[in-house]
Amino acid sequence: MASPYLDSVTSPATLDQRFLIENGRPFAELAFDPGSRWGRQHLLACRVIVRSSHDPILPRISSYVDSVWNRETDLPGAIAALIDGPEISYKGLGERQLVGLYGVSLGQVWVALRVCRSPGEFTRSSTPPRRRQQTVREDYVDSGAMTVGSSPLRGDVSSGDSKPSSKDSSIGYIEGASSKLPDPPEDRTLRLVSCFIRQILYHFPPPSEEDLAPTIEFRDEKFCFKGQTRESQKAVRATDDGGRLVGTTINGTCRVDNLGVTLLEAKGRFQIVRDGKPFLSDDCLAQMTCEALALRLSRTRDNPK
Repeated sequence: MASPYLDSVTSPATLDQRFLIENGRPFAELAFDPGSRWGRQHLLACRVIVRSSHDPILPRISSYVDSVWNRETDLPGAIAALIDGPEISYKGLGERQLVGLYGVSLGQVWVALRVCRSPGEFTRSSTPPRRRQQTVREDYVDSGAMTVGSSPLRGDVSSGDSKPSSKDSSIGYIEGASSKLPDPPEDRTLRLVSCFIRQILYHFPPPSEEDLAPTIEFRDEKFCFKGQTRESQKAVRATDDGGRLVGTTINGTCRVDNLGVTLLEAKGRFQIVRDGKPFLSDDCLAQMTCEALALRLSRTRDNPK
């Protein structure tokens, strides 16, 4: 089994080597797939090379960050509290209690974290389910015993041995168990990320009043990006889970780039774990690559220059 792409393809030489060993194909020859179905072959076809190291600060705002914040010594108190974690256990505490203890933005972070770690903790009801009243009507005819035209009786099919299932239900009925399931893991993760990033944005040193000062915002909406490659006219399409927007202040008015500079992709589980830490899988890296490529191509389509 090949090593994860993130480890093995870090230079043009290793890319050419893996492309040859794994029988890589040009991007134009691959079948059209949405981003959620991209994999290692797409990474090779797009000739993706992983940088060995990079600055965690976005290039577009790095000069501004360095001018207002010393990364080594200067840390706002609210952000330090976020890194340190809650002072007391949040287990068993409701949203109102956590917000009262830590404030709105930080309290929301701990609420989202609690939900991620203990999904459904405050959605389970301790009240026993109400007993269903059985009503018997002598003039009632079971629909399973009725025939309309050439329709067979329920369970009367060609095999002759099928029986009505106890799980059959009338139209509009929702099984109780399914209606009480917690939110999907991706949704809980997205809420935690949203609260976490906003806590930082709210308490980071504000931008200067000068024109061209960058403004950073977080986007919850999911965007679908579509584009085509220039030479082969190959369609590329992907949908993200949110992102960060960077705007510019001009004459006192903030103008935000609606497409943004970073994209968010949430997953329901960790696909690879090393020494107790999550590691980026090939499929996840490929999906993120598709989203970035679709965003770039959509911008090229709207503004060819």
